[in-house]
Amino acid sequence: MSFDPNRYRDIARFLLDEASFSDREAIERTAVGRLYYATYLRARRFLRNLNIRATTLATVVVGLDSIAELNGIGADLDSLHALRNRCDYDDSNDLSDDIVASALRLTESIEREMAPHW
Repeated sequence: MSFDPNRYRDIARFLLDEASFSDREAIERTAVGRLYYATYLRARRFLRNLNIRATTLATVVVGLDSIAELNGIGADLDSLHALRNRCDYDDSNDLSDDIVASALRLTESIEREMAPHW
């Protein structure tokens, strides 16, 4: 049985709900990454099931944009990836609450738009 990417989303939500104050920044950074990977892997699997080449973020974005009713979701996924990169690689500042909120909004928006197709 293949791995269910939704488990990453569930882990992210668990971490955000259960994290202690002292762990908060590390857990929020981790949660944003899990939200991205849950969404990316689900989108990639969706495209592969349609026999659309999807191996990297760029090919997933192009694949999503090639489907008229999903136009714009690729840009949202790319934005979510940018937030994930900030969380993983930008350690120069404290993580702002708006990054986590933005990641949650983007994830929920992508899931809502893709729900009829998953």
